[in-house]
Amino acid sequence: MSDDIEIQIRGSGSYVAAQDEEQYAASARNACVCPKKAVQPATATEIFQDTPADRAVADGARWADAAQSRLNNFDVIRFVLALMVVLSHCFAMHAGDEYADPGWIATHGQRSLGDIAVDAFFAISGYLIVQSWTHSSSPRDYLKKRIARIYPAFMVATVVCFLIVGIFACNQKREVFRIHQFADVICKGALLDPVALPGSFFRNERHSIDGSMWTVKYEFWCYLFVAAAGVTGALRVRWSVASAFAASYVTYLALGRLQLDFSTPGRLSLLAGELSNWPRLLTFFLAGATFYTFRKHIPWSAALAVAALAALVVAARLPQAVAAAEPIAGTYLLLWFAFAPVGPYGFAKFGDFSYGIYPYSFPIQQMVTQYSGQHVEIPKLFLFSAPLSVLAAVLSWNCVERPFLKRARSASRVA
Repeated sequence: MSDDIEIQIRGSGSYVAAQDEEQYAASARNACVCPKKAVQPATATEIFQDTPADRAVADGARWADAAQSRLNNFDVIRFVLALMVVLSHCFAMHAGDEYADPGWIATHGQRSLGDIAVDAFFAISGYLIVQSWTHSSSPRDYLKKRIARIYPAFMVATVVCFLIVGIFACNQKREVFRIHQFADVICKGALLDPVALPGSFFRNERHSIDGSMWTVKYEFWCYLFVAAAGVTGALRVRWSVASAFAASYVTYLALGRLQLDFSTPGRLSLLAGELSNWPRLLTFFLAGATFYTFRKHIPWSAALAVAALAALVVAARLPQAVAAAEPIAGTYLLLWFAFAPVGPYGFAKFGDFSYGIYPYSFPIQQMVTQYSGQHVEIPKLFLFSAPLSVLAAVLSWNCVERPFLKRARSASRVA
């Protein structure tokens, strides 16, 4: 799930089309405090002074005009999306309650809240990652920042989950705490494969340790695709991006209509994920990328946002229609709100916690479920696990993510 993304969201970062996200992240918090106060540490969102000019984006302007405003809602959107995943997993952890998920109910069985959140994360990531490429000084600079955003937090979370789950929630401790098992966890972590241990959460309906982090591998591969497209010059040709989106979109709809599912060879799955997931995730990533590349041509309009919302409401009531409407109407509505002239712009002045929620929320929920005897009610599970997940994300941001991002920015300036 990238980005920042400073995503995978993000996955995933939030910033606007003024500068590269890591370069202007250092000044992001300053806009949210009185000028007389000390400068706050860097955050992931650029939020400058709330001036009339920033808010006065005329309805009907082009997308680039809206994006020039130094105010945006990316951080609050991504934080809410992360909590949607946490809530969705509360339902998924109770056998028989999966379809009580509010997303399933609202879309008549087409999408869970977690599905909607993942789709939105990839759309945001596509927009912001292509922007990051265009504002990076070199491919090496771009890759440094992307690696610094994803890998440190992922690897630390992998080791933490290995130790805590291995000690408190496994019934095969002798097998878990062997050198070869730890080496296997680290090697798979390097491939962005979520940690897995024998005998984990043996009392629960589901035994996976970190069911939230499966999307990170796909997110990082999308980063590499952007780098390849940038190096070859494909990103400079707007219609090549649009064509890639169209091809992915048609493939995604066709496979969904035909209800085809295909297995992936083990080694290929470990390296690049399940092939069956790629059409959906790549479609949403390319939807965001297309919006960025055509930002000077797409109208930014409240009327179109309302029309997009109406299209989604109608699609939710039609069989298999959400898959067709969400990549276009959903992405438009999402990015329209990201630059809407209203919102809690100072939301992330203390840090970008959305990425940190992902690796810790699922094991926290699993631990609560196991030690409560699986009788904890869904509202209580969410109200208990969500604050703990946010606390873990705060620690991850301040102890791991921000230091590595700061180091990557410093290295980029020196280079």
